[in-house]
Amino acid sequence: MRKGMRKPALLAALAVAVSVLCTGCSEKPDEKAYVRAALDAIYHRECGAYAELLHISENQAEEEIEKTFQENMETAFSGDTVTSDADKEAYIDAVREVYKLARYEVTDSKETEEGFLVTVCAEPCTVFENLEAGVTEKMTLALENGTYTENKAVSYVTEYLNEALADNEYGEKTEIEVTVTIDGDGVCQISENDLLKVEEALFPGVV
Repeated sequence: MRKGMRKPALLAALAVAVSVLCTGCSEKPDEKAYVRAALDAIYHRECGAYAELLHISENQAEEEIEKTFQENMETAFSGDTVTSDADKEAYIDAVREVYKLARYEVTDSKETEEGFLVTVCAEPCTVFENLEAGVTEKMTLALENGTYTENKAVSYVTEYLNEALADNEYGEKTEIEVTVTIDGDGVCQISENDLLKVEEALFPGVV
C-alpha cells in the first residue's frame, strides 16, 4: 500500500475548512454554531447552517465544499500514473462514505485570551483500526494467487474500507477542545491543527 496516499486523501476535510470556512461569519458570531456548521458541511455535506453563516446560498456552499474536496483528491493521487480513473473514483466514493460515519456533538464553549475554546465530543469509528494489516493481507493474498498488479494497489485499500464501513462500530466518546478565533470583522477561524485533532478523534488510525 502506498502510505503517501492515505493521509492526504482522507484528510481532505482539513483543507476544505481552512480555505473556505475562514471567509466570513454572521455579524454576531456564535462560536459553537460555527464549529457545528463547519463539521456538518465537511463530513455530512449538510451545508444550510454553514451557508447562512457565510451569507452565501446553500448551492454555493455545496459547490465550494465539493470543489475543494475534489482538488484534495487530485492532490492525493498526484504523481500516480498507474491507477485507473475507475479505481480512483471508487476510492473517492469510499472516502465520502467514511466521512458520513462521523458522529460528534459541540457541547461547550468558554472565552479565552485567544478567542473561544469549543468542546467537541466525538465518537471514534473503528474503520481504520486494522487498516494496515487488512490491506496487507489482501495484497499478500493477491500475490500468492498471482492476481496482484501494481496498478490495482489502490483497489485493495478501497476494498478494505468498504468492508470496514459495513462492520463499523463506535468507541467510547472523547472530548476535543478547538480554538475559534474571531477578528474585529467577525471572521471566524479554526486552525488546521485543531481540525486535525477532531479528525483523529473521529477516525483513530487515519494517520
